[in-house]
Amino acid sequence: MRASGLVCLDCGHAHELDVLTYECGRCGWPLGVTYAPDGISSSTAREVLISARHMWDFFDFLPVDRRDAVVDLGVGGTPLLEASAGNDDAKGGKVFLKDETINPTGAFKDRPLSVILSMARQYSMKRVVTGSSGNAGVALSAHAARAGVEAIVVVPQNTSREKLLAIKAFGAQVIQISGTCSDALSLANNLSAKRKWLCATTTYRNPFGLEGDKTIAYELIRDLDFRAPSHVFVPIGSGPLLTGCYRGFQDLARWGVIDQLPRMIGVQAEGCAPIATAFEERTERVVAWKNSNTIAKGIADELEGYEFDGVLTLRTARQSGGVVLSVSDHQIVEAQESLARSWGVLAEPTGAVGLAGVRQYARTHGFSPADRAVCIVTGSGFKDSAGLSRFVETEKLPLVGPSLEELEKAVV
Repeated sequence: MRASGLVCLDCGHAHELDVLTYECGRCGWPLGVTYAPDGISSSTAREVLISARHMWDFFDFLPVDRRDAVVDLGVGGTPLLEASAGNDDAKGGKVFLKDETINPTGAFKDRPLSVILSMARQYSMKRVVTGSSGNAGVALSAHAARAGVEAIVVVPQNTSREKLLAIKAFGAQVIQISGTCSDALSLANNLSAKRKWLCATTTYRNPFGLEGDKTIAYELIRDLDFRAPSHVFVPIGSGPLLTGCYRGFQDLARWGVIDQLPRMIGVQAEGCAPIATAFEERTERVVAWKNSNTIAKGIADELEGYEFDGVLTLRTARQSGGVVLSVSDHQIVEAQESLARSWGVLAEPTGAVGLAGVRQYARTHGFSPADRAVCIVTGSGFKDSAGLSRFVETEKLPLVGPSLEELEKAVV
């Protein structure tokens, strides 16, 4: 299965395959990758899925032509965790966590950036640029270091110190701006266009990013014994992860591996919910958010100037029979604490949004006993100590002398 071109995700206009083409020449909307007829059989696809241990074991399903161009840090192969007995998050259904915090830089962003940097290497690009709230910048800088490519990362001023340190540690140039995540993304896009550098922004801007996201669906189907989940809950800013996963499920249905598609549930934070608002208002139009205010910085994407990203995500959710909903910061912190103390998964606030969405959906829509809901935990809490401090207290830890007697007295 080899990439044959690009196609507009709105009007369907075809374009030649090119790593520096990001938008439709006819209408200006984002592009997706098209493939030559693959002839992949159900048995062949199953064999690949069964044997795969990491993302690049799906090489034949991805757009990179040359194996020597692959930039591989061991991305993917992340665990699918099943809820323990007594878990009632889905109020009767069964919940699974896809733990993307296990990826090399602690977030799902390693998947799209691994594909994007592999395409950069295949086309001999020497410099890449992205706008990021943090995780994409870390993933880009790590993969760029491996590829021998220079990386420039534009971030909002409120990006966590841990993420800034990681980006710098990998050798990327970091530029902070006194603006929003949307501002950082737009500036990075404009800089890449002016300088003819590869744009690695992981909105819908770079069409190859979706191809990395779809590998989550491949792994899920294998780990669920080749049965599609009933629902997949995805934290979304602009939402390419939701659409990318759905593309993966569509691949598997086309190959005859699964006979039904899951409902895709997009989850936004109430403090920045342009797509959820459009869904609730039953409109096709997504309006950019003003003055975002949420602890889930990774999805605080106002969509200013690229509202069509939100429209594409909205369409995917509706096409799948799913919904887009929003959750409060309080719900996010509760989910973050539950992930740590009931699942053993340390997530940043954005990474906990999916579980908060499961709980919200259980109250507003409900699950049946046969339902199997997958929640994607998108990013690790190890890169966001401020996020952890909302439910963890370290200022008043007991301090005792080096004696067993004092230690025993301090133990609760």
